[in-house]
Amino acid sequence: MIIRVVRHELKLVWSRFWVLLLVVAFLVGALTLLSHIPDFYETIVAEARPDGVAKAELLSQYRAALEALDPSEKSKIALLNFFLKTNTDQFEYFELANITTHYLGAESLATSYSFIEGAALLTVPLGIVLGLLLFVIPSKNGSIQMELSSGIKRSSLLLGKIIVGFSALLLYCLISVSVSLIAAKDNLNQLFLFAYRDGYASATFGSLLCMKSLGMLTGGVFFFVASSLLGIVLPRSYLGPSIIFAVFFLCFLFSNVKAPKWGYYGEPSGLSFKTLFLIPFSNIFLASNFGFLDESAIVSAVYLLLTAGLVSGLFVYIKKANV
Repeated sequence: MIIRVVRHELKLVWSRFWVLLLVVAFLVGALTLLSHIPDFYETIVAEARPDGVAKAELLSQYRAALEALDPSEKSKIALLNFFLKTNTDQFEYFELANITTHYLGAESLATSYSFIEGAALLTVPLGIVLGLLLFVIPSKNGSIQMELSSGIKRSSLLLGKIIVGFSALLLYCLISVSVSLIAAKDNLNQLFLFAYRDGYASATFGSLLCMKSLGMLTGGVFFFVASSLLGIVLPRSYLGPSIIFAVFFLCFLFSNVKAPKWGYYGEPSGLSFKTLFLIPFSNIFLASNFGFLDESAIVSAVYLLLTAGLVSGLFVYIKKANV
């Protein structure tokens, strides 16, 4: 029966071919424009290690500087300790704050990240629209009741619709990540440095893309299920999805301590640590900006649990209500 529901939903999608084409055209156009945002910034010339200076010599200089620093200079002490602990120097890193700004010789990194950043943010309206099309509108116009009257079990109907929505989001994420990987070329191992808690941390560009893709898929599924349940429960079709989008937008604004720069919303240190990880709805996307931190994994796990709870709530409501 689940396969029957999936086929039925796919036929409905195909019957609205022009709507589907417009959605795809909008996504392609929006992502193309967003990927060119770095072109408006001045290109950064990354500082290179001076000729004739070996890494061992730099590390020795770091140790000497560390001993001479005043204890009050905590940030510099933390940075030098990070270099010594990781056996790296300052010339091996790009700054995370400039991840969407072209670095001379590595311009593809900014284009790649800008594309995946736009794709991640667009999963919010995409997930909400899928909730409208698969659950909310059919529940209001009687389509779900007609399917149930044909002998389809409520559990099969629910799972079939969720499979279609999840598959659409998964396909979208896979295409977005593939484009970003192609754009990044051979720069996936480039290290990015950022402040973290009371010290510093780093992540390769490849790990940033990977975590970003997981965050966008988790967030997209969450907003898909949340808008579906809220839209069915509330009396008007667009009321629930509109509320959840407005809440996300407001949370996103308040999650930034400073005015955000495209693709960069601060680093997990000081007050930003709390706002980026703890403010709901936006944190599923912003927590994934730093690669595989423990906090990023926790945020993802929380939203997976919330999504499972919302699916259960959706099943209970469809089972008990006259839907």
